[in-house]
Amino acid sequence: MPDKPKFDKDIELAKVNLVAEEWRGSYLMKIGSLLAAFVTVSAVLLAAQYASQISWTVTVAGILLAGIVDFVITKYWLVEPYVKRTQRLDFWLNEMRDGHSIGELSELLKEKY
Repeated sequence: MPDKPKFDKDIELAKVNLVAEEWRGSYLMKIGSLLAAFVTVSAVLLAAQYASQISWTVTVAGILLAGIVDFVITKYWLVEPYVKRTQRLDFWLNEMRDGHSIGELSELLKEKY
């Protein structure tokens, strides 16, 4: 039976860093996409209002609705899972402090929250 690999704190820290960077990049990309969608909807509504195709009331209501939907999606589908992920990072750092491996990088990246 092969020996267990020796615990290496530097490798474990590198794993945590790679996972954290992946999660942060994904989080920022999703927020950027939502912001782009909000700006697009707002621009279309303002252009239609400027061309006198819709009233100012409809434009303002549409922009407010798009903002509320964007806020709800950001808060509940992006921010809360990201906060849970950062709590998981704290757990991994505590595991490393105690001298335990946190597992394989491929398995860490597959975890969903």
